[in-house]
Amino acid sequence: MTCRFVSRVLFAMLFSLSASPVWAQMLADVLGRDLTVFKESEASMRGAVLLALESLGRIEGIQNVSTATARIKFHPKCHKIYKTARKRHQLHYDLLIKR
Repeated sequence: MTCRFVSRVLFAMLFSLSASPVWAQMLADVLGRDLTVFKESEASMRGAVLLALESLGRIEGIQNVSTATARIKFHPKCHKIYKTARKRHQLHYDLLIKR
């Protein structure tokens, strides 16, 4: 998965995210961040082609190329549940490892 933080919004390119709105929502909720999901099935290949075109001077910049996206807003209540579960998991994991 390729991702980067821009203006506190996570951009993610992973086929399963665009194919499954449930997975995308879960990821947004776990991370506590809004997601912008690219709807391209071959996002990595498209990105490589755009970078190549930019380096050849055929396009001004990849940021100027329109892309089909979906915005997934995280749910604060769900994020809190996942965060509590993660702390509980870490506690049990630490107890298990110390044995």
